[in-house]
Amino acid sequence: MRVVTITTHDASATAHALARENIARYCTEQRQMPIRPDDITIIKEPSGRPTFYIHGHPDASASLSLSISHSDRYAIAEISDKGMIGIDIETTRVFPDEVHQSFLTEREKQWLERRPAAEKDIYATLFWSFKESYLKALGTGLRIHPACVEIVAGDHGTFEIQSRDRPGRPAAVSLWYTINRRDAYVITKVIIQTDMTIEQNVLRIISEVLHIPPESIGIKDRLITVVQDSLQLFELLIRFEKELGEKIKYADIAKIETVEDIITYARAKQLPLAARYSEAAA
Repeated sequence: MRVVTITTHDASATAHALARENIARYCTEQRQMPIRPDDITIIKEPSGRPTFYIHGHPDASASLSLSISHSDRYAIAEISDKGMIGIDIETTRVFPDEVHQSFLTEREKQWLERRPAAEKDIYATLFWSFKESYLKALGTGLRIHPACVEIVAGDHGTFEIQSRDRPGRPAAVSLWYTINRRDAYVITKVIIQTDMTIEQNVLRIISEVLHIPPESIGIKDRLITVVQDSLQLFELLIRFEKELGEKIKYADIAKIETVEDIITYARAKQLPLAARYSEAAA
């Protein structure tokens, strides 16, 4: 994720300019739709969620989600075609006790108390940032109290999100974060997928690999009738492994006969709430 240093007094303008650059690059490179940043207008939905309009291409933003964030020194912006995205960048801070107590759950407080003193402010900032990214992805923002969202630490630097304000769980939630100790900031990203989003992404991947329009693919279609030969089937499996970030076991491959089977497999594999951890150079 590209982080831009704010050099003007208008942090919002810097973040919006970065968002337009990212949208233009995505449309040009991923959709073969040459777009200039000046063709793009950033607007807000009634909920406050940012979205955008591309002049001359009114439907181009329909399947894309946008999120923008800036701190006092840095700005980030990112779009996603995999679900509703929320991102946040926060300068590592020392929270006043009353604020610290208000947005953390009891389990979060206990986990932070076990951290070394030098780590507590970093992870308190990370927890706040995760909550903000999640609520941005939901589209509610801080209309849901941050204490209603709980960050649960797992093994090897992974985290899960549990929301006590929303019964049930979104179809899939992907988490990512980075801690930059040198420049004293954290970045978090949350993408919430619906079942329909997963289905659309599976059809998109098949379309791109096989070079056929997605509307020509039925979810009940047998893969053997969709692919031209075994080489295309192999290319399709390789692409799905890349998208899922793991090898597909032979036993699972043997169970996949239809497009619907791929959708079911993708949905099951993306349900665990795990954060990938990357740490910038200290």
